[in-house]
Amino acid sequence: MSEDFAFNMKAKKVRKTDEQLLESLHQFAAQNKMEYFSTVKYNDWEKKLVGAETISERFGSWKKALALIGVEGARERRYSDRELMDNLESVWREVGYPPGKRIISK
Repeated sequence: MSEDFAFNMKAKKVRKTDEQLLESLHQFAAQNKMEYFSTVKYNDWEKKLVGAETISERFGSWKKALALIGVEGARERRYSDRELMDNLESVWREVGYPPGKRIISK
């Protein structure tokens, strides 16, 4: 172990700048003719800088981040409580047990 090393629990994480995140999105968008693409497609891209979740959190939503690079077309995900409960019930009945997030998203 190096003598120069010291644990620092307050050390800042190295963060990517907003510009770096938007550039990564723009590069992927350019490969997709600047048409809307999902978080799943972006996350499957081997050259992504960070995951789509990080981008969504940084800019408030996936739709907002894409709009900043000139990509439109994302649909708003607004569901009523009844729609959400119906979906939960449907998936629960299909799999036979209370589903987790991964199963519901499929």
